[in-house]
Amino acid sequence: MNVIDRFHRAFDSTLGILFIGLVLVLVLLGIAYWVMMWRQRRRDVLAYLHQGFYRKAESLATSFHFIGIHKADFFGRQSPVLFTDRAYGLCTIPSPDVVDEDVCDRFRDFSRTLATQRSLVFAPYRWQYDEEMLVVVQGNLLQNDGCPLSPLQRYLLDKRLGKAYTEEILLEVARGMAALHRLKTERGEPLYHGFLLPRSLFIDFDVNRSISEIVIGDAGMAYALGPEKVYQRISLLRAGKLPIEKFTGYELLEQIGMLAPEQKDSNRLQEVSQQSDFYAFGALAVVMFAREGFRDYRSIDWSAVPVKWRSFLQGCLEDDISCRPKNFLELEDWLTDPDLALTLRFRDNNCEDDSDDDDFPEVSLDSLVGVLQRVQQGKGLSLRNSAGKDKFGQCLEAGLKALKMSRWSSARKYLTKAIDIRPDDADAHVSLAIACYELGDLGSAELHYEKARKTDPNVAKCFREHIAFRV
Repeated sequence: MNVIDRFHRAFDSTLGILFIGLVLVLVLLGIAYWVMMWRQRRRDVLAYLHQGFYRKAESLATSFHFIGIHKADFFGRQSPVLFTDRAYGLCTIPSPDVVDEDVCDRFRDFSRTLATQRSLVFAPYRWQYDEEMLVVVQGNLLQNDGCPLSPLQRYLLDKRLGKAYTEEILLEVARGMAALHRLKTERGEPLYHGFLLPRSLFIDFDVNRSISEIVIGDAGMAYALGPEKVYQRISLLRAGKLPIEKFTGYELLEQIGMLAPEQKDSNRLQEVSQQSDFYAFGALAVVMFAREGFRDYRSIDWSAVPVKWRSFLQGCLEDDISCRPKNFLELEDWLTDPDLALTLRFRDNNCEDDSDDDDFPEVSLDSLVGVLQRVQQGKGLSLRNSAGKDKFGQCLEAGLKALKMSRWSSARKYLTKAIDIRPDDADAHVSLAIACYELGDLGSAELHYEKARKTDPNVAKCFREHIAFRV
């Protein structure tokens, strides 16, 4: 009996059948394991590309441990974690080809500066390591049961956000961004977010279907990487060469157009600053109001955007950064609207005063009402009714209204537009001189005063009277 005959007789027995079944089970398990590893590798591709680096990063975790599934995200590998106090967090570990000493220094400066401001909508950093590598854990992005908060993108897809919710969310975001823009690092560098997209904004509702929480994630990541590295990663993403989880990559490609044009142009990276956040905010607002994706300025359906929002959002979406708003608090021009006030959570008794010293000085314009009224009478404008006025009249009226409310930045913006339309108008020049004076731009203030004096000396006296009240 040869060997082949012996195998045939063995497999014909009961033990042979069991052996064959066991081999088949092992083969199926092997295939299943390979498929699961392949899928996990696609989600956690960074860990496979830099195994030693991520093992070292994970060894730093002493007060928390990793749970759930890792995934490769835009800024690095993201993983849910559980602290010893049973609180959940979201850990981000950028890859070694992104992190260097300068990135760690910039993130450290950002996080220390942000920590001085309380009651913000930004996800706090519960834990961080920022020496030779960067490991950070954000809080407030997962609920008490470990389930993540819903990103804004999910509600936009379902189209479940009405106008009231939309305005409440946008105003809360504006409040947070205004507070962030007031901060500067120890080196004197102003802070900015740099990646304000629907995927970075999370909301939660209570049992009464009221918004209970609004959280902005990834604060400090784009700032730490800097414009060049963010641009490089955007370029790799568009080319399909960025190591990132597949679904996350598709989602980012749909939203990346909402970033400011200077962030996506290698020749304009030096322009990336706080002004870039205004563009992203404008695109975010348009997407929320119009309930459709953002492609470019020309494709926007402005009829879907409430009239009282259009001027600010159109300014945000200017290609020229110098034409964009200078302060998110300019949105407060609309807060006196009764309909908008019903949905507002912009301020509460537990929040710090986010007003900017330049825009809200201690000395009000109450004593100067007569002065401003005389300026206003030059054109016979009425703040109660703008119907029938030309573009110049509307801009001048808006500027005068902003002056009365001590909103100097907003006043300068409108009055500058008025002067562009009618360069020789004395009322516009003297009003702009007052706004520039309050903003500390004394050179421009004197320049516009002189132009007003040459055209109408009587109107120009208003500027000197204004200064007299301030001395």
